[in-house]
Amino acid sequence: MKILFDNAAKRATISSDNELTNYPASNLVSQFLEERWQENFSDPPVAVITVAFDDPEDIDSLFFSYTNATSITAVTNTGAVATGSTDTIEATTSGAAIDTNDDAFISVLKAKKITGAIYWDGIQEGVTDVTITLYADANPIYLGGIGLGLSYKMPDPAGAIPESFEDNSPSSGSVYGQSLQTLIAPMRTESYNFSGIKRDVVKEIWARYLSVGLGGKVWLDVTEKNHYFKSPMYCKIEAVPATTKDGKYYNFTMSFTEAR
Repeated sequence: MKILFDNAAKRATISSDNELTNYPASNLVSQFLEERWQENFSDPPVAVITVAFDDPEDIDSLFFSYTNATSITAVTNTGAVATGSTDTIEATTSGAAIDTNDDAFISVLKAKKITGAIYWDGIQEGVTDVTITLYADANPIYLGGIGLGLSYKMPDPAGAIPESFEDNSPSSGSVYGQSLQTLIAPMRTESYNFSGIKRDVVKEIWARYLSVGLGGKVWLDVTEKNHYFKSPMYCKIEAVPATTKDGKYYNFTMSFTEAR
């Protein structure tokens, strides 16, 4: 399990050559994924985003979400290439078009909330910039958010792992079993128990939690070597990871809810 607590991309100038004015590259570090970056039409549908850090950064991972890219690569200024599973990335179709007053048409994107992560082979020290290339099957290319930095390797969770959804769809029912509903896509909620953890590791995790706090946004990759089993998640920390001492070891729980 890896968690990116500190997004170094927030300390960078992010640019792309062919972005749309209403969807600039700076949107990639917005806390709202749907406030996306989007490129103008290109042939073939390939886009390049440059992340130039204000000061050199140490990084080992790239997280990304809300995209129609079929493939993503990331290369540092030293030529190091991030690799990993991008099998959770899939193209999406457009929705119905909106007919505007000036007889133009606006295509409504039905973007999937797909999240992925790729990793460099070890820590890349003193990186000044990263070039991210996106490949898609169709135009326009878009991307909702990125996370770049040093992901923290968490201890292995213990015991049962609850997996559920938070469903905020409003509905009302009748005595005949019928209901009226406005569907809001449910959000993943996950909770992990950790036990037998040494004090120095607990202190490291507390320091990272305190840097973002309750409700803070992080990037979570529970099965970083198997995204078929569980895809990464952009999420908020749902509860304070309170610890209990058990002899010379500590136990604690961390809970997360998907954020969009």
